[in-house]
Amino acid sequence: MLLLVACQQSSENLNFNGDSENWSAKLNVVKTDNDKETKKFELQFKGKDYKAVENLEFKINAPNYSWGMSLIELNSTGVYKTHNETGEFSTSRTDVIDIEVKWNGKVENFSLNNKE
Repeated sequence: MLLLVACQQSSENLNFNGDSENWSAKLNVVKTDNDKETKKFELQFKGKDYKAVENLEFKINAPNYSWGMSLIELNSTGVYKTHNETGEFSTSRTDVIDIEVKWNGKVENFSLNNKE
């Protein structure tokens, strides 16, 4: 008798998007069976002169977590990317995620919603 057993890891992929007058943001959350959640965050300046952006910081506020960074720099296309991995699920597809962006003495707040 031949018995084949395969373990298949499934994952759930959530994509949150939103924008303000000067910024666009994306948060991709991947949940896997091994109780991990990976978050990839992208923040893009919508203006023309990304080199003039100084003292950039952001804060993410979700129902079950928050995180942020300060003194960050945009790349040559006006984008900042980062990722974060946690050992437990904390993001739901129905979450509304609030973003605060500060730069050059200015502040903009906006929300990211899941785009299914």
